[in-house]
Amino acid sequence: MTDTTRFEKSIIKAVDKAGLSGSHITVAISGGPDSTAMLLALSRSKSETGISINGAHLDHGIRGEESKSDAEYVRNLCKSIDVDCFFGAVDVPSLSKALGVSLEDAARRARNRFLLEACAAQNSDAVALGHTANDQSETILMHLIRGSGLDGLTGMKLLSTRVIEKDPPLRVFRPLLEMTRTEIEKYCSAVGETPQIDSTNFSDDYTRNSVRHNLLPALENFNPRITEALNRLALSAGRDIEFIEEASYGAWTAAVDVEKGIITIDLGKLANLPESLSYRIIRKAIGIIKGNLNGITLDHIDAVISLSKGSSGNSVNLPDGVTATKGYGELLISETAYNTIPLPILDGEYKISIPGALFIPGWKITTIRTETPLKYPQKEETNGGRAWLRLTEQHTGNFLVVRSRKPGDKFHPKGLPGEKKLQDFMVDAHIPRLWRDRIPVVESTSGIAWVVGWRTADWASPIAGQPSVEVCFSRTDTN
Repeated sequence: MTDTTRFEKSIIKAVDKAGLSGSHITVAISGGPDSTAMLLALSRSKSETGISINGAHLDHGIRGEESKSDAEYVRNLCKSIDVDCFFGAVDVPSLSKALGVSLEDAARRARNRFLLEACAAQNSDAVALGHTANDQSETILMHLIRGSGLDGLTGMKLLSTRVIEKDPPLRVFRPLLEMTRTEIEKYCSAVGETPQIDSTNFSDDYTRNSVRHNLLPALENFNPRITEALNRLALSAGRDIEFIEEASYGAWTAAVDVEKGIITIDLGKLANLPESLSYRIIRKAIGIIKGNLNGITLDHIDAVISLSKGSSGNSVNLPDGVTATKGYGELLISETAYNTIPLPILDGEYKISIPGALFIPGWKITTIRTETPLKYPQKEETNGGRAWLRLTEQHTGNFLVVRSRKPGDKFHPKGLPGEKKLQDFMVDAHIPRLWRDRIPVVESTSGIAWVVGWRTADWASPIAGQPSVEVCFSRTDTN
């Protein structure tokens, strides 16, 4: 079997293993050896894989005339094998300055958006990237340098979903992950291609280049096959992670409640898990709320773990505005600090007639005069609820006031011997500190009759079958 045949057989195997046989694939082509070999091998093996392909080439606006030469090479290459190519250009240096990020980061974002656009235009199932076994070893070392956890040791995967910032997900296929640069260069030579050379690959100003030119050669002094060893490490770590993911599924289902914009984690159940699973659950929750895990480090996970063991009401700010807040018996991960509080802001005072209906931001409130039902179990309902209050016209003057708490408020909770500060009641009732200013109180001329969703006043508690005022708070979509 020739080197050319062996290389193309490897590509066919990668397509099959990724489940992409018969798919339409956008091939990202820089014009360098890796992407050139990938494009040619995918094209030459189409009869075996059943795939169809298009090309995509982006000028990053970094290398001037070199970039123009790359684009011309790609144009001619695609034409020679009858492959349509989608071209684009971005001024990455200007983008870097505008966003206040490194040139590498700006280029990464620009590429991602360009490839999303190309895949949409070409109606592709995935985009093929020319990452090699050497790139894999460099990626693992870069993750180690940054202090990555076990997930970082897996490096890149044959088929994965990439999300950058708030961009839509991009399905990424890497058919060259088991091929070395030496094998790729031999293939290009064997098929008669002389790819372009990117001069920026020789600059140590970029982290990856510095790892490639300095760290890997130093490690080769200890193990000449260090690239192979690091790739074995990635495969081994990947197998272990698959097992941990399976083990964490049941724990996630039991301990986590997912809603739009907020995830609630039961701290009692979290505390009983092995540390490995609790870290994984928190990491997954952050990823779901944030939309990706870019910029999330072990330090962030450690901070949330420490928060979960601390005082209620405290919070930790995470990248992209994500907030983790410790409640009573629960950990809340939300898109913003506002979303951590499941109650609308309550400004000012509102009067409601009896009977009557009132709409205020986030709430619909209704009152009627009725008889107290024979059974009316009172339960805490964060998002409002219903209460029957033993209120005569003497107590109400035919209206009630709805407001938030004020300094010095007093309240006589049902079942307790006397009056206490409303603040002390909220602490004793385990109401999270961040919620307290948003909890409505219903006030009559005799004082606070109901802390909505939590407790009625002792003097306003109803008697079954006797006249009462039924007050109902229900949430609306308006905040």
